[in-house]
Amino acid sequence: MMLPKREVIYQKYGGRCAYCGCVLDKKNWHIDHLEPLRRGDGDQYKHRDVITNMMPSCPSCNHYKSTWTIEEFRREIQLMPSRINKKNPTYKMAKRYGLIREEVNKVEFYFEYYNSCPPLVKAYINDTVLEHLKEHGARL
Repeated sequence: MMLPKREVIYQKYGGRCAYCGCVLDKKNWHIDHLEPLRRGDGDQYKHRDVITNMMPSCPSCNHYKSTWTIEEFRREIQLMPSRINKKNPTYKMAKRYGLIREEVNKVEFYFEYYNSCPPLVKAYINDTVLEHLKEHGARL
């Protein structure tokens, strides 16, 4: 059973990662600070350690975001294809053979999409997540 504060954060976006939107495993997810906290900064950013600044995150998004601001994180994701093209010969070969097609898209985080949804759409999303969790044997 989750602590009440953790449950509130988990439910913020219907049990999904605030960044990529994947369904979060109730036993393996992180709390990320949207406006980052940095270790060693003392009390300088203490005002950011509040529930309104805490986001439910899958481990990979949380680790990759690290201490970046949301715009720094967005920029780093946007740069991923060019970095992979430069440094990964397997990726380049798969692309040449048509196994991978790159698209240039604006990076929109799940919480941005979710926050712009009408209440009925949010309710549907939340119900869909609950059904997914039940299908996969999660205890609610």
